[in-house]
Parts: sequence; C-alpha cells; structure tokens
Amino acid sequence: MQIKGLIIRVFLTLLIGTVVPIKAADFIVTTNQDSGPGSLRAAIAAAAANGIGTQDRILFSISPASQASDLTISISAALQNLSSNLLIDGSTQPGNFFNNTNIKVRLRRSNDNLINGLIVDNANNIEIRGLYFSDFQTVDDPLTSQLRGAIYLRQSTNITIANNAFTNNYAGIFAPLEPGLALVGVKIESNYFGLLPDGVAQNPNKNGIDVSSLRNSTIGGSTPALGNYYAAAENSHINTAGMTGTMLIANNTIGFDIAGRFIPSPRSIGIYANGLGCTLTVESNIIGGQRKGIVISEVNQGFLVRKNKIGTDASGTGNFGNAEVGIEIFNCARGTIGSTNATEKNDIAYNQDGILIVRSERITITRNSMFCNRRYPIYHQNVDIDKFKAPILTSISGTVRGTYLPNGIIEVFGDDECDGCQGKTYLGFARADGIGAWTYTGSLSGAITVTGTNEGGGTSSFTSPILEDQARQIVDEQCGNANGSIRNVNVAGATTFTWYRSDRTVAARTKDLVNVKAGIYYLVAGQDGGCQVTSPNYEIKNIEVSYKVQDASLLGAACGKTNGSVIISSFQGEVPKGFEWRDENNRVVSNERNLTNAAAGTYSLFGDNGLGCRMLIETFTIAPVIDFIINDNSKRIVNTDCTKDEGSILGIAFVGGTAPFSYEWRSEVGDLVASTRDLLNVPSGAYHLKITDSKGCTVQSDVFKIPPSPLNAKIANTFSPNGDGINDVWRIPGLEGLLEFELKIFNRQGNIVFHAKNEAKDFDGRFNNVDLPVGVYYYTIDLKNSNCKGGNGRIMLIR
Repeated sequence: MQIKGLIIRVFLTLLIGTVVPIKAADFIVTTNQDSGPGSLRAAIAAAAANGIGTQDRILFSISPASQASDLTISISAALQNLSSNLLIDGSTQPGNFFNNTNIKVRLRRSNDNLINGLIVDNANNIEIRGLYFSDFQTVDDPLTSQLRGAIYLRQSTNITIANNAFTNNYAGIFAPLEPGLALVGVKIESNYFGLLPDGVAQNPNKNGIDVSSLRNSTIGGSTPALGNYYAAAENSHINTAGMTGTMLIANNTIGFDIAGRFIPSPRSIGIYANGLGCTLTVESNIIGGQRKGIVISEVNQGFLVRKNKIGTDASGTGNFGNAEVGIEIFNCARGTIGSTNATEKNDIAYNQDGILIVRSERITITRNSMFCNRRYPIYHQNVDIDKFKAPILTSISGTVRGTYLPNGIIEVFGDDECDGCQGKTYLGFARADGIGAWTYTGSLSGAITVTGTNEGGGTSSFTSPILEDQARQIVDEQCGNANGSIRNVNVAGATTFTWYRSDRTVAARTKDLVNVKAGIYYLVAGQDGGCQVTSPNYEIKNIEVSYKVQDASLLGAACGKTNGSVIISSFQGEVPKGFEWRDENNRVVSNERNLTNAAAGTYSLFGDNGLGCRMLIETFTIAPVIDFIINDNSKRIVNTDCTKDEGSILGIAFVGGTAPFSYEWRSEVGDLVASTRDLLNVPSGAYHLKITDSKGCTVQSDVFKIPPSPLNAKIANTFSPNGDGINDVWRIPGLEGLLEFELKIFNRQGNIVFHAKNEAKDFDGRFNNVDLPVGVYYYTIDLKNSNCKGGNGRIMLIR
C-alpha cells in the first residue's frame, strides 16, 4: 500500500538468502560469518539489489553474542561496493562488548590479502556508524596502487562517517588523489583513530585519515561532540590533499585519549591540509606531541586558523609541545592565524618553533598567545626578509614607542614566563604613521614585545634582542685561579646583561663574563621593560697542568760565591711556557729555564702554561763546594843536583775546588817562576803556590824553602861546645830541607857518638848527656839520593 509522503519500510530478515526488491528496506546482519545468509557481505549485496531510490539500512542483531569475538566479522576478500542511500549502523547490535555504547561490531581483515574494509566508490548519501575497523594493512613500502583503508572513498557525495573506531590500519579512512574526481560533502565526526572503542587503549594506524580530493567537507565539526580523537599514528593523523571548496577541520583532539591522557606520536603530523582551490578553516583543535602540529600547504584561496591549542592541552597550560613546529605554512597565497577577536586566539606553546612561514608572504598572525616555544616563536624562510623585520622598540616607559614599516600595524604583548621573547598576553595595537613611527599608550603588563604586520598582511616575528655567539671566546679557568672568561657574545638591541650560573645564581651583570671559576654559565640580555633573550649554556673548564723534570744537573756554589747552577736538560712530556725560580725566602731570583749564578741554598722551580696556570715542579738544593785547602804535609822538597844550589817541590795535595785548576808558583819577591802543579829544578830559596779553580776560587800555600845542597855548602871542621854561645854546636847546612838522609859521627875508636836520620839536628859535643873529650871525630852522611852519593869528613872538638 502506498500513501503520498509516506514510505512503508519493510524489514527483511536475510535468513534464506533471498531479497525482495522493496524500497527503504532494513537488512539485518545476524551472523559474524564472512559470507552466507545473515552475513554483512550478503546484506551489502541485498541493499545494492534493492535499489537506491530511498535510504536502506544495514542493522545488526548477531546471535548468540556473549563476548567481543562473537561480534567480530573477519573478512578474507573484498566486500562489494556500497550502494547509494545506505546507512550501516553497528550501534543497533544488542549488548556492549567493546566498552562503548555506540560502537558494537568489529570488522577486520583475516588474512594477508590487500583489501579495503568498506568501499564507497561513486556513491551518494552513505552513513557508516558504530563499527570498529582493524587490521586493514598493506605491505611495507607500498606502491600507490597497494594503499588500502578500513573505509575506502572515491568520487562520492554526502558521506558521513561517525562514531567508529579505527586501529592497526594503513589508514582508517583512505581516498586516493585523482584530480577531477572529488569527494563532496564528506563528514568525518566523533570517531576514534588509533584508539580502541573505549577511547583509552591505543593501537596505532599508519595514518588516521589519508583522504584526497575533498570538497566542501568537514573533519570534526562545529561542536566538541563532533570532534574526532587521534592517537599514536605513525605517519599522519589527518592528511588531506587536493582540497577544494569550503573546508572545515574543527574540534579534533590529536595526541590525547578521551580522558586527556597524553599519547605522543613524535614522527607524525597532526593535520596536513593541501588544496589550491580551497578556503580552509582550522579551529578549536587540540594538538600535542607530534613532529608537526599543523601543516597548511599551497592553500591559495585563504585560510583561517583560530581557537586551537597547539603544543598544549585543553586548559592551555600543559606542556605537550610538538617536536619541530606548531604551525607550518608552506607556499600559501594568504591566510590568518588568530583573529581580530582576541577570544578566538590560538594558544601556541612548548613547540620547537611556534609558527614557521615558508615561501608565503601574506600571512597575518594576530592576537594569539604564544609562549615557551623552545627556539623561534615566529620564523620566516624563503621570503623577502626586509618585509618581515620586526618593529624596533625605542622606548618602554609608560608608553611604548618605536619604528616599523610605514602604515603597518603593531600588536603589543606581554612576554611569557619562559626564555626568549614571545607574546603570551595580547595588550593592544598601534598603527605606524607614514614614516613608520608609532606610539602605544594602552595598558602594559610584564616585559613587552611586539609584532608588526605590513600593508600586504604579512606579520613579522616578535621584537627580540638578537643573539650572535659565533665569535664567542671562552677562556678556561687555569689551575683553579678564578680566571675563566666568556667574551664576544653579542646581543643586538640589548642594554641589560646578566650572567647566570647553572644553579641560576647571578655571576655578573656585565656584557662579558670575566674572572670566574669553572662551571656552566648562560647570558640573559634585553632591554629595561622589554623582553629578554637567553643564550645557550657555555662551559668554562678548569685546566690543570702537570710538569716533571726528567734530567737536571746541579753544580755547587764554591768559595762562598754565587756560582752555583741548576741546568734542566729535559722534561717528561709537556714543557712549561714560563719559568720562575724562588729562593728559600720566596723571592723570585730568575725567570729562565736554568738557574745560574746562584748562591748555595734551596730553590723552587715553578712552571706555567702561559695562560695563568702555574705549579711547583720541583725543589733543588745547591750545596756549597768543600773548602779549598792545601795539605802542606804532602809536599816533598828535594835537591835535584848535589853539585848545585837547586831543587824541586813535588806532590802538593789539596781538597775542594772545581776542576779544571790553574797554578802559580812565585818567588819570595813575587816573581812568577812556574805554572805547573810541581815546581821543578829551581834555585834554592823561598816559594809559595797559588791554585785557582774553574769558579775563580783561590787558595795559597805557606812559604816552602828549597835549601842549598848539603854537599855544596861549606861544612865547619871545628867547633867549641863550651857554652859561650860561639860555635857551641856543629851542623851541616841544608839538611833541614831534605826528606831522606842519614848522618853519623864516630870517635877515634869507631863508636857512634851522634846519629840523625831524616831529621836535621845539631851536634852539641855530648853523648848520653856526657861531654865528650877534646879531640878529632869523624862524620859520614848518606843523602838517599841517586844524584848525591853522600860524603864524610873530620871534626875537631875543642873547649
């Protein structure tokens, strides 16, 4: 029966495998088998056979169902393409075995065949709800023709994919790039990508959404309830290429589960959006923990990025930065990041770079909150840099003044609490006049930084002192002497400088850091009232030196003079650059390597490396040389010829002194008679010896006498020992100078009455203390000398 405006829906149970082609039919899936009556495959075929005039529905009532595996449909071959005007709704399955009141049936690939899950190709008005898709993978390093998705889209219109979960797929939703074949009016909302149906447990996809050729479509939606959750993708979460028309990507949460737990994907891109013919809005998304948060590439009809949390959480306070960049704009004709309504700002925080603009010149960045990005809050590449120079602050005192490009707009911000100059709090704006001068008179808060937007709509980076440290000079501390330094860290535009130690205590408030201990230091520089820039950490090391003498020779100090020395022949290892000798009283006596002309004593040698590092190397003692003394008892005085008054002085011994030695023999009138150690063959007389050593020390002997030859002298033949003091004794002149001789005197009977050997003695006419009688006596003398055979004679003793 037909009634105008009323469609009678007939429910058919596919129990016998037959289909009655009645419009607006419901097809009930009753089994988890891959094929056959009651299967999903049979339902899809039946819906296609039923026509596309009005919407058919595929509903679920799989029985029995006591566990999740009972509600898992495993397919081994591709399913038939979905027909137009079709709703597939897994939420109609009784029970809840996947911990989600909307997602109740699982569809998975059961083997290694390269198949898609559900295929939407050249169809219209399709809705897919309440399903859990998994395991639709492809091969490693696939060709384009081998790419697969849990849901495959191609050249279709009005497609809604909502309240599903996608895990362990190459792509949850996949559509190839085929220019001219658009997907129009697609809505992807309230799904979980990389999360199980409970929204918490994770199982990554290679890509969440990898869909090309979208037109007038939405990913997420206008309310948070329509947003999708994405976690743990290996490549990208949202990847759209070739977009056209009006596109909205909104209220998606990337890098967090539904409980707000952080799940980073450090190699993945959060949102990648591309399309020359597209007008794009990206708003109200939360993106953290990715390699790049948002990438907008070649969108030339304009884009608007607003109300997003990039690198932070929903509260805008958590640190969940993206590894490389929060927002990257590549080769786009125009676009806006932020809004003239400050409540529609983006929070861009904790990323390596906040916003990166590449080959794009008309990008307006306005009224956002940017803070704690680790390197650059706003950075431009491959643009005319003169158009993007930051405004110059000339005064910050009640009002803010500066210069910029003529007629540009200056936005004034309060700086963030992190290092660097980033505008966290928007305060107001000013407009530059025709020559670029501007003044801001509004409220101020915290340190001030500004951006400028030129007449073409391109926004600069934040005003910041520019740190250049390539020419820095770090001098290490030497031997703990607090003489380390860091110089030539230049900060353009800075008027205040503060050096900090690693524990954040202040080390100095000067441009250069000098005379400090070893440690880690960094510089914070800026303007009074303006923001500051923080340098990297710099390390000053403590340099210790070690020197050791390998070979040295010492010469003592002789005769009390300053003629001692220490000669350093070699060092073990490094040789000092500088030297210092100090005496026992710590007085510096030399700065040469060798110590010379030194008195006896102890000396310390210090060495340094030429940079102020000095150490005691070794201590040396210069001993006094033993006193220079002549041993008179060692001499021998001999007559060298018995017939002449001539002799020699031999064997002079001495101690002390330093070789070599020189000798001077002089007569009693001072004449130099010889320069040899022994005095040879000189006339009888008095002589003395002077010895000089190599250090100039001298010693002089006593006077030595060479007596006349005893046999050449006149020997008395009469003497009168009567006590009158005249001729009372008899002697032979010259015996006192002889070392060896023997003198004997005999009476007429041949008895010895006097004897002297090697000692000159006078004969006093007595024998055994008894006066000898008057008469003739006889003497003999043996000189023990090969040159003199001796002699004899007579003596008359009278009284």
